[in-house]
Amino acid sequence: MDSFDYWRLCDELTIVQAALLIVGEDPSSVSADVETWDFENRPVGYEATRTALSSALTRDQIEGTIAFHELANEDVINVHTSTVIVDSLRRWLLERGLTTGFFFPNGMLLALPE
Repeated sequence: MDSFDYWRLCDELTIVQAALLIVGEDPSSVSADVETWDFENRPVGYEATRTALSSALTRDQIEGTIAFHELANEDVINVHTSTVIVDSLRRWLLERGLTTGFFFPNGMLLALPE
């Protein structure tokens, strides 16, 4: 079993963890720091994926919990503590035509509960 396989045990992930897994990075090694990195040093696709997940969670397209923190006198979504439900995330990915990668191991579509 590789380090990614252990993440398959999770039913819920933070936005950062989910975004990293979608772009093929192991959250174990980078999730605490990735938001502090310069944009050009972040994994390819991370920024767009994190933004899409945050928006989908806010619009109830993905189930989960939203936490906020204050930034420059404005409440913004906290991507380190807001979480997404993995089954809901898989459905959302399928709706967008993404059927490979971490959430669909071995290129197989998983049976998703309704």
